[in-house]
Amino acid sequence: MHKALLGMMLCVSACSSHNDPNICTSPAPLWATRTRADVAQNCVHRWSYRLARAPGPNPEIAVATLGACDEAFDYWAEDRRRRENLPNERLPEIKQAIRQQMQQLALYRVVQARAGNCDVP
Repeated sequence: MHKALLGMMLCVSACSSHNDPNICTSPAPLWATRTRADVAQNCVHRWSYRLARAPGPNPEIAVATLGACDEAFDYWAEDRRRRENLPNERLPEIKQAIRQQMQQLALYRVVQARAGNCDVP
């Protein structure tokens, strides 16, 4: 019984959220996102924090984050293609560039969430 109580106490201290305010940041409210890029970056921030609690290496979690935000990347790529007046054939190239950029952000956010034991937004 004593061991069980000790185990519960250890879990309470280790399993509780500490949310280090020196490391964790809050994503912008969804209503405050102004551009397609803002929406995609917000998605990466939110999903990175959510998925950071899953087991596995940081790069794998970052890739999973990209999958969760794929639709936001599609919208951003289409918006960018239209603004730059590029042909439809360039859309896969644009989306790939966006994914590469967002993969770096996702990896950063996963490491940030794990290091700061950040709350899920």
